Amino acid sequence: MGLALGVTYSVGGFFIDLLTVELKLGTLTAFEALVGMPLISAILGFLLDVLEQRVCQNALAYQEGGILKPPQDGF
Repeated sequence: MGLALGVTYSVGGFFIDLLTVELKLGTLTAFEALVGMPLISAILGFLLDVLEQRVCQNALAYQEGGILKPPQDGF
């Protein structure tokens, strides 16, 4: 739904600007947002997934007595 509205907005704005006045920076910005916003979301999602994976692996290693578990010799 958001993609369809974004395409309609940018393409519609392009034709309105083209027929009434000259093309402006806002038209270019609308087209760049069609690519830029999903790209930024994908990068952030990937980075958050990597962080989540590392946190889960460390928690699992701690529970299973891995390298992160504190020593049991009383010190």
